Amino acid sequence: RSGEVIHIAGRKVAPEEIERALLLHPDVKECLVFDAPRPGEENQIVAAIVGAPLTPQALREFLEAKLPAWQCPRQWLFVPSLGANERGKLSRAHWRQRFLASHPARALANPT
Repeated sequence: RSGEVIHIAGRKVAPEEIERALLLHPDVKECLVFDAPRPGEENQIVAAIVGAPLTPQALREFLEAKLPAWQCPRQWLFVPSLGANERGKLSRAHWRQRFLASHPARALANPT
């Protein structure tokens, strides 16, 4: 959907494109990609991951072999499950709110 396109540094990427690449990793069982605002800066790409123990660095290296570096998430949220909403769908808005509520410092930081 066009409303879910992520804008990064004047470029656009569909979160589904990043999710498809993440799901190629053998230890990623489920994932959901969304953008999160950083006051005074560009949005950041965040990935919620369900799977075997993984590190952000390992996932980033895996993705950089498949996607341009600017499309790789800058923040990672490792969760036991993504859980569908009452309509049986995953909500990017819900996960964005959850990320910002539980990681307010990350929403303001400039991670690498």
